[in-house]
Amino acid sequence: MTANTNETAGHLTDDVVGMSHHDTLARKILVIWLPLAVFLFVLLFPFYWMAITAVKPNDQLTNYSVYSPFWVVGPTLDHIKYLLFETSYPGWLWNTMVVAFFSTIISLAASANSSPPSASPSDTAASRAATASPPGVWVAL
Repeated sequence: MTANTNETAGHLTDDVVGMSHHDTLARKILVIWLPLAVFLFVLLFPFYWMAITAVKPNDQLTNYSVYSPFWVVGPTLDHIKYLLFETSYPGWLWNTMVVAFFSTIISLAASANSSPPSASPSDTAASRAATASPPGVWVAL
């Protein structure tokens, strides 16, 4: 790793710009790619685990002495069929979507109604206070 240093009036200055201090391949791997790989593994592993667990047959879910917990042998859609057709999950999902939709609409309406007027450089605090709309909430029924 090389850096251009200049001595000016007894002070050292560093002319390294950006990420040029990661010039060597080993340093790039250690400082950039290895932490990125660890982060991606930690981020993506739960999604992989959920996907393989959803398609595993029942006997593979608990029998780790015969089956690997990280791989599926003979995938099945029985769990998904059970979830969608033999439980109340579709109703719960519909209820969640309705609540999320109306919560978003109410939040947008409330924020649009209570937003302060746009300020310009010539505005003073007194003029902004005199023209500000009072905070309010729209109730959509």
